Amino acid sequence: MLVIFSRLELDPADRAWLEGVRRRYDPQHAFVDAHFTLVFPFEGVPQDEVAAHATAVATSTPAVAFRLTTAAVVRDPAAERSHVFLLPREGELALSRLHRQLYSGPLEAKLRRDIPYQPHVTVGAFDSHADAERIATVLGPCDIAGTLVSMDLAAFDGRTLANLRNFPFA
Repeated sequence: MLVIFSRLELDPADRAWLEGVRRRYDPQHAFVDAHFTLVFPFEGVPQDEVAAHATAVATSTPAVAFRLTTAAVVRDPAAERSHVFLLPREGELALSRLHRQLYSGPLEAKLRRDIPYQPHVTVGAFDSHADAERIATVLGPCDIAGTLVSMDLAAFDGRTLANLRNFPFA
């Protein structure tokens, strides 16, 4: 499967805090840094078509400034678990626009209409919804400012992530 995401450019202290939380609560921490997923894992579109489309989108997209401020608990629609997300107060509209642009052209048929897109950084996955709520409360309001300067196309097999190409923003 292929996936498109954007890694966070952060102040070193914020990165250390965020990755520490992810290391403790997010099983995906081991194979990918903190990120915003822009296109969820998909199959059936040739990699060269995806790369050409991503290049066109990236070259017309300026860097995205964001500010993570809220910890939210979200039930996983595909499994019996809950996630803790950090949500952006600033940058949400730009991320949603980027998401929509990527799901045009060759990726239009891959849009997951059953899951509304909410820009977020996953910091935890829990079998117990109550545990997820407890951790979200502990994390409480936060204030992490950063920038997205590029996006990555990667192959994902459910256990490992292999970067294929990076697309710098304009």
